[in-house]
Order: sequence, then C-alpha cells, then structure tokens
Amino acid sequence: MKIHISTERIAFMTGFSLVLMAVIAGMTMGLVFNDLFTTDVNELKIALNGIESTYYWGILGWILILVLDLLVSWGVYRLYREKNKSKAVLTGTLRLVYSVILGIAIFQLVKVSSLLAHSDDNLQLIFDALQNFFAIWHFGLIVFGLHLLFLAKLVCEKKVVLRIISLFLILAGLGYILSNTADLWIENYEEIRMNVELVFILPMIFGELGWGLWLMIKGGPSANSKG
Repeated sequence: MKIHISTERIAFMTGFSLVLMAVIAGMTMGLVFNDLFTTDVNELKIALNGIESTYYWGILGWILILVLDLLVSWGVYRLYREKNKSKAVLTGTLRLVYSVILGIAIFQLVKVSSLLAHSDDNLQLIFDALQNFFAIWHFGLIVFGLHLLFLAKLVCEKKVVLRIISLFLILAGLGYILSNTADLWIENYEEIRMNVELVFILPMIFGELGWGLWLMIKGGPSANSKG
C-alpha cells in the first residue's frame, strides 16, 4: 500500500529538521567539540580531561545531524520536483553527497571514542583523527555550498520573504565554497578562517534557518486547515 504524504507535511518535516539540526549543531560544537577542534596536540590532554561521557553525546549529536540531513535531502526533492524536477534532483543529490562525506567524517570521531580510555597513550592518534574529521567535513562543506546555490534558485519566488531567503542562501553558499576552498590552498588558513567567515556569518546562520522556519509555517496547522 502506497503511503501518501501531503506537501504541507513534507514542508513542516523538512523545516523542523533544519531548525532541530541547527539547535543540535550549536550544542554539539559549543559543548563538546569546539575546544577539541581548536587545540594543538600539546594542549589536547587538558581538553580531553573529564570529557569522555560528554564525548559520546557529541557523537550522538553528529549522527542525529546526519539523519536529519538525509531527511532534508529527500524533502528538497519532494518539495520542488513539480517546480523543476532536474534541479530538484541535483539539489537533493548534492546534499546527499555532502551527507555521505559527513558520515565518513563522523567515522573519525567514532575512532576517537575507542582511544579515550587510554588517552594519555594515544594523544597523537586522537589528534590525527580529530584533524581528519575537520578536514573531511570542511571538504564536504564545499559540496554543501554548491547545494545552497542551487537551492536558492528553487526557493526564489515572487514573495519578498523568499527572495530574501534566497539571497541569504546564495551568500551562505558562496561563503562555504570560498572559505573551504581557500583552506585547501592557503597554508595556515585556520588562523584567518574566522575573519573570512565573519563576512558571511549572518547568511550562514539565517539562510537555512530562515528557510526552515518558512517551511514550518507553510506546512503548519494553519496551512493544513486552509487546505
């Protein structure tokens, strides 16, 4: 039996996934990984002190983000296939490719969890795995940036709010592409990354989040009652 899911429900599910993802990402990075990703190998022992139980919650956070990303990939295709099927397929596929890359990166974090019990003896291995996650994830963000550029074209319509969201998505996409491509070619780029991304920080935050909130409103109870 084929299950029918209304466009409004798909819109709400996709929007809710985006908003929830932003919350989980903020908590995961802020509470667990921010210090681990910015420390050097000599300071890593201090950063790891007492973090073992929190670290597993951090991995769970990344896995939830991955699941939500996959759901959004499907949602993009379902929401925009009537408008432009080929672009909807491409946009959804780009996010799916990013999700696969993110999954590969998360595996590096899982490797770290097996080393934490004897972290004093495995500091270099832990540091290398964390750096591998960071490098793989940031490479994936180039693909994510491309996804946002194509998504912006699908989102853009006559409504002013959608034009603003689309502009934010374009700026965010350019920011992800430029910053993470520069990381591949410029030595010691991490020293200036924050200054570069500061230019794009508002679009990076409010592009997808704004789209997610709009989708939730579009697919919420009031929209369903009108239908």
